[in-house]
Amino acid sequence: MAGRPSPSLVQFMPLWLALICGAASLVLLVGGWVLGFEWLVRFDPASRAMVPTTAVCFLLLSSALVLGWTCEGQKAWLAYRLVYGTIAIAVLNICDAILLGGSRIDALLVSSLLPDDGMSVAAAVGMLMASYCILALMAPENPDQDAPIYFAILGLSTSVAILVAFLFDASSLQEVYFFRALSTQSAILFGVLFAAVLAYPVDRLGTEVYRRS
Repeated sequence: MAGRPSPSLVQFMPLWLALICGAASLVLLVGGWVLGFEWLVRFDPASRAMVPTTAVCFLLLSSALVLGWTCEGQKAWLAYRLVYGTIAIAVLNICDAILLGGSRIDALLVSSLLPDDGMSVAAAVGMLMASYCILALMAPENPDQDAPIYFAILGLSTSVAILVAFLFDASSLQEVYFFRALSTQSAILFGVLFAAVLAYPVDRLGTEVYRRS
């Protein structure tokens, strides 16, 4: 039927979304923090920046989603390690925020951060949610196959709500500790990443791939 997307386009939508997320995070990381184009990571002087550890986590998770597509051999092994690395970074940032009252990890990497810049608790929790989703998609056995869908819906809807809040009153979120230091770029990439999880085809789930092998 005219106008209906081809099956291949729909099937590979998660890969396209993951590649978009990975490419964007790489541009933000290299262009914003290595080459010094601050407008990439901070839209205006009053907004929060996407810090290097957040960009790295998005790059790791999107790469894991692409590598884990086949659930095969070395690609799957590397995909799992990338997700574990993301989990470690997120947990370190949460512990840093709880124990020290704010993320200091990125300040060790770059010197141009503002006092309130860092990975927000919301971003760290979002990374853990996305990590669980990707691990569940690749898992050869998953007793609750609906859980990734629920987490992805929660993550996507939260991203949309945050973007709406940024449009109408960006300062309101900064008053909430959980969302403090969250950047607009992070909210957008979380939306793309969780959309990729929701678009993941059933026949590419690890439970199906391992069952057929």
